[in-house]
Amino acid sequence: YDGQYWRGRALLGLGRWAEAQASFAAATDARAGDARAWGGVAYALSRQGRHAEAVAAWERAIAADRNYFAYGMREFDDIPGEK
Repeated sequence: YDGQYWRGRALLGLGRWAEAQASFAAATDARAGDARAWGGVAYALSRQGRHAEAVAAWERAIAADRNYFAYGMREFDDIPGEK
């Protein structure tokens, strides 16, 4: 899980959205109820313009941890071009 999650984070920093999404998806395969991994999937999907899928992934993140959204919005602030 950790390797896939952090690989996804690194790929986000490089703007490689589809690859990041795949890494986060692999992390959700390992831990289906992990809000951070679902948030990564959602963020990467959103950056690809796949907004309906991103909303569904955000819903999975929030279902896993109802407090995640507020944290998740700050979690990706360090991605280049996000501030």
